[in-house]
Amino acid sequence: MQALEMVGRTVRLVERDAPVPGRGEVAVRVKACGANASDWEFITGRPLYGRIARVMMRVRVPGSDVAGVVEAVGEGVRGVAVGDRVVGDVFESFGGFAEVCVAKAERWVKLPDEIGFVEAAALPQSAAIALTAFDDLAPGAKVLVNGGGGGSGPFAIQLAKARGGEVWAVDNALKQDVMREAGADHVVDYTGTDFTTLDLPLDYVLDLWSTRSPRTLKRCLPKGCLYRMVGGSTGLIIRHGLRGQILMVKQGPALTARAVALVQDGTWAPHIGEVVPLVRGPEALARMGAGQIPGKLVFTVS
Repeated sequence: MQALEMVGRTVRLVERDAPVPGRGEVAVRVKACGANASDWEFITGRPLYGRIARVMMRVRVPGSDVAGVVEAVGEGVRGVAVGDRVVGDVFESFGGFAEVCVAKAERWVKLPDEIGFVEAAALPQSAAIALTAFDDLAPGAKVLVNGGGGGSGPFAIQLAKARGGEVWAVDNALKQDVMREAGADHVVDYTGTDFTTLDLPLDYVLDLWSTRSPRTLKRCLPKGCLYRMVGGSTGLIIRHGLRGQILMVKQGPALTARAVALVQDGTWAPHIGEVVPLVRGPEALARMGAGQIPGKLVFTVS
């Protein structure tokens, strides 16, 4: 089978033996796989925690937001059958940037016929972040989403708007339209305006990529404003972590199933920036890492 395998600090298309499901596992013929910041961090080894996680988790083929059709089931699997349409967050094992992906049976969620594979592949990790951040958001809250034009940002914006919130969304100039389409009330281009200088009446800041110290944010944000960061340099993660400001996301099938339901009922519409065949994966991932793809990057595989 074809797969994108990590070599040094890049990926290349290679031929590999297709994985075979073991006991309690399911093999899925991949139709689409979403790309996440975590994939790029593993590939490049930057920030440092990306390199550490890559080694500890023994990741060779990245990709964890997988949608496809069940091809084979291992011994002891119940409730999943060959031919089922499924979507899964396979962050424990990765391997989604390939024609076949094997993961534990409990990671897979059945996919309704009305949701396409590309839409589904945009959901797992990005949706889990948005749900964890804003699931208990107070009605009418004033929130800011920094990094609002990537994979998770549009979901967070839509969820905040569904709760009746007022949303400021921050990202580069290429991503302004995506944030508006998601429902942001105010958009900010960080290349021209630092949101910490705007003196906004905020209740919550979701910082998908932090570049500011806790001291700077404490000085600039309103008293009582809840701040949570998702990604950033290793140093900032340590400093914000010591203050309990890291958004702890428990990815998995429960949140994936909720995301599917939110798409079904119209609360969410995935914002797909580009749909790219796996063979063009290395170039597309580099552009995603440089912030040049508005919305979600999704690979089509087979």
